[in-house]
Amino acid sequence: MSIPKAFVHNIITVAIFLLFVMLSKGFGQTHDAKALFDEKVNQGEKFLFEKNYTEAKIAFEEARKILPQEQHPISRINEINKILGIVVEDNSEFQQQVRIADQYYQQQEFETALSAYMAANDLSPGDDHVTQRVLELNRLIYENQIKTAAYESAMKRGDQYINNRQHEKAKEEFEAALIYKPASAEAKRRLEEVSKILNTNILYDNTISEADDLYMNLDYEAAKITYSEALKIKPEESYPQNMIIRINEIILKIQTDEINLEESYVKAINNGDKYFVEKDFIQAKAFFEKALSLKSEEPYPQIKINEINKILETAEKTENDYRKAVAYADSLFDKTNWHEALDQYYKASELKPEEPYPHEKINAINLILFKNLDEEYQSAIQLGDELLSQNNLEQALDHFKKAVELKPDQIYPKTKIEEINEALKDLQQKKELYDQFISSADFQYDAANFHAAKASYRSALELFPESTYPKERITTIDGILKAEIERVQKEYNAAIAEADRFFMQKAYDNAINQYTIAAGIKPDEEYPLKRIHDITKIIEANVVVDVTKVAEVVQSNNLVRYEFNPVPRQGRRESYIILKTKNLSNNDFKLFLNYGKDGSNNGGFVINIPNLEQTRDYIVKVGSQYKWFSEDNNWVSLQPEGGNIKVELIQISQE
Repeated sequence: MSIPKAFVHNIITVAIFLLFVMLSKGFGQTHDAKALFDEKVNQGEKFLFEKNYTEAKIAFEEARKILPQEQHPISRINEINKILGIVVEDNSEFQQQVRIADQYYQQQEFETALSAYMAANDLSPGDDHVTQRVLELNRLIYENQIKTAAYESAMKRGDQYINNRQHEKAKEEFEAALIYKPASAEAKRRLEEVSKILNTNILYDNTISEADDLYMNLDYEAAKITYSEALKIKPEESYPQNMIIRINEIILKIQTDEINLEESYVKAINNGDKYFVEKDFIQAKAFFEKALSLKSEEPYPQIKINEINKILETAEKTENDYRKAVAYADSLFDKTNWHEALDQYYKASELKPEEPYPHEKINAINLILFKNLDEEYQSAIQLGDELLSQNNLEQALDHFKKAVELKPDQIYPKTKIEEINEALKDLQQKKELYDQFISSADFQYDAANFHAAKASYRSALELFPESTYPKERITTIDGILKAEIERVQKEYNAAIAEADRFFMQKAYDNAINQYTIAAGIKPDEEYPLKRIHDITKIIEANVVVDVTKVAEVVQSNNLVRYEFNPVPRQGRRESYIILKTKNLSNNDFKLFLNYGKDGSNNGGFVINIPNLEQTRDYIVKVGSQYKWFSEDNNWVSLQPEGGNIKVELIQISQE
């Protein structure tokens, strides 16, 4: 069975028409078309199975018309043609035309390829390859037409956005154009141009933003420099130029304002100082506050404001005190308590001397009191004189003060007041001195220092001869001293006798102790002191070793060792250690003195260090100890316990 070529050509034309319809609708396949297609294919398959080839071919052709892009109906039609003996003649012209079409297709010259495939189809309609390529090329050409239209539209919109200075949107359009035509040199060029503009815009915008921030922060010089940089980036822009002009105007205004500010500040300060001197503190404060608002960093206005605030606070307190005094004075005035009222009016007048009211009330009271003023005054003077003659100073002073209150202009009572005050002052000084003498005397008396106590009681009695207490004490002391003198003399004689005995035996350390005791019993006796001096000279004359002459402080509980060459054996039994020290603590304590040879401790002494401020000599007879004269001792050590000492000298003396 042979199908005419014209019929095949018409089928292809119809198929192409249907393809355009579908492409114009966005290549949509509705649900109904697919269902109808499936129905026709199923009918074709049924007829083919029943070997009803004619009906089967009709069904497949109808299915192909519904969905021309589907290959299954075309394959079945070709299969049926072979069964029916319908064979498309193979000729070289057709094959040549297909090769030409394929070549154009490979070169993507789609419209030329489509024309070539259509020509091949005219030579041999119904060829699967040609039909598939025709359908594909129609689709590609339509897609390219759509892309071209979209490309041109995007390019046009991009140009419009550039003209409107909407570069971001222009960039988006050129990027979209490149999606439609990735190889477009024009789109690439335009995209590059707009990107460059955008980069310039970004740099410009960032610079402008930085300049605006500086401007808003009032950093005008830096803002001006940054606006100039922005102007270099985009010279055609007016905004940075306008801002530079505005900044120049602001700087000029600031400079002018600073001059005006300084003038206004100085004027405000001068006015403030003027009103301050005139004591118009409210006006002065207002001008100083104005000056402070002009130059808040200046300290002077605030200092003056603080000063005025203190003055005003004081003035307010004065005003309150004044009103209270006046109110109280008025109440006393109403009760005819003239003198008390007068005091309060005077108090009010002192608070505010410029107020006339207190003075008026004072004058009124003085007029009231005028009638009996002289009588009261004379009475006060008379009583004052009488009391003064009786040496009743304090009461006399009260009456003379009353007289002054009555007649403040009178000189006589004031003179008497001065005399009495001087007398009271002298009396007070005498009383204080008397009390000091009595206190010292009592202390000495309690300490059994009767001579010193008696001297102080005598001094007190000289100030107030009529005082009985010091007289009684002196009598008591005289009785005590009589027995004490006898006892002291007896103890003194015994100590001297014992000291002289030790001196004759050359037991100088014991002799010094006894002479010291005797000197303590009778401090005014010279003999024991002379003997102590003689012993010291004897011992110093026989010094054989200077252990140390370098002053050194030895702390409590610390041990300090001093080395020396052993003293000669001859005379060791008469050896003395001379120690000159000073107590650096405020208490008595013990000092351990030891001696020895090399690593051996051969003996020692305990010395009581009294709480004395002055340096004291201690003489210790060490020769009486066996280990001293039997060993070649070559060191001594000191260790205070409970106090610090200053060691000034250590010597060894022996005959």
